[in-house]
Amino acid sequence: MHGNAVTSPQLALLSAVLSQPGSSQSQAAQAIGLDLNTCSDLVTRTIAKGLLVRERSSVDARNFCLQLTEEGMRVARDGVAGAPAYQAAVAHRLTTEELKQLITLLRKLLGFT
Repeated sequence: MHGNAVTSPQLALLSAVLSQPGSSQSQAAQAIGLDLNTCSDLVTRTIAKGLLVRERSSVDARNFCLQLTEEGMRVARDGVAGAPAYQAAVAHRLTTEELKQLITLLRKLLGFT
């Protein structure tokens, strides 16, 4: 997507920060399965859209913490709320059993099990 539209990776980043406010870029990168350089670029673009802010850590001034803006929180919550409809649209060719298998395998791949 271009312009002010939120991309899938940006939505993943916003969702990760929503679930773990104040996470570092490194923690966010790990949560969404990106390398640190790619995540840094993603953070920069998401900040430019006014959805995220980067603040110095109060624990370690060498590190930055990520926080959602009000708009970022709205976008992240809307994205999470819309996930079932998106999932249904993407998986419409799968049987119920195939979808369960896919979810199980993706969760395993991502380390969520």
